[in-house]
Amino acid sequence: MPVVDLTGYMGLLMTRQSLIRDWQQWFAGVDLVLTPTWTQLPFAHGWDAASRENTHATVELMRCVTIANLLGLPSACVPAGLVDGLPVGVMITGDRFADDKTIDAAEVVEAALGLATPIDPARG
Repeated sequence: MPVVDLTGYMGLLMTRQSLIRDWQQWFAGVDLVLTPTWTQLPFAHGWDAASRENTHATVELMRCVTIANLLGLPSACVPAGLVDGLPVGVMITGDRFADDKTIDAAEVVEAALGLATPIDPARG
């Protein structure tokens, strides 16, 4: 990993702030965003650490979660059922400081689609 000096770090913070501003402008016309939590079905235990390629692929699988964390957007992940016997979830993301909307929407989605948790994915 390259070393970032103070100037580079400040540049990264400015880029992040610019992205936050862009998202806030976009959210002016959007209440919430509904995405999958992960972009693929759950993988076998240990797959993510089995190779360098799998590790990089895992980072891609969680891209919906990554952007919310990077920009400080309130999000809630809730179970949304089973696909091929595997648990899947959805993520509701709101504008900065819209935690109440995000949590309220998560309750609605979980009541409609959720499943009893915890579950044992090995038993299906």
